[in-house]
Amino acid sequence: FPPAAEETAGSSSAQGMGGLERVESTTEATPRGAAEAADEDDPVEAIVRALLLDGASREAALGELAVLMDCAEGDRASAVGAAVRASGGLGPLVELIHVPAARVDALRTIGNLTADTVDRRAPETKRLLHELGAFESILAYIYAEHEYTVVCALGALQNLCSRPKDALLL
Repeated sequence: FPPAAEETAGSSSAQGMGGLERVESTTEATPRGAAEAADEDDPVEAIVRALLLDGASREAALGELAVLMDCAEGDRASAVGAAVRASGGLGPLVELIHVPAARVDALRTIGNLTADTVDRRAPETKRLLHELGAFESILAYIYAEHEYTVVCALGALQNLCSRPKDALLL
């Protein structure tokens, strides 16, 4: 589905999220974006650290992380997933599902982080997200008003639905 303008303004699509279409933001993720004051040698760590902040910095970091995951494959995607897991960044991702302006980026990022085809360590991410109640949080958006929110929520749930008890929730 093409993203709805009001949901993903400034976005274009690419393949991903476990075979579903994923959205790439066309918002420029400059090296001095949300993680401006952080270590320039490791932009992933800088973005993840900024994700742990509050307010606009956190949402900007999520936008950068979403773009990064849209483009990452193989070892790079696994490294991003490892950095998010190690830093405690999954908790803020789950929280950002409930922030309307950040919802689509949060859902598509979770979808990409939990796609076995994107990150070979996705099962570990899934386990941690289940512990954080992400499945139930995402489930609330499968009937959202905006079509692309539904697509991203269903893509993330598809990837998280690895246990029989999750399938029963659907």
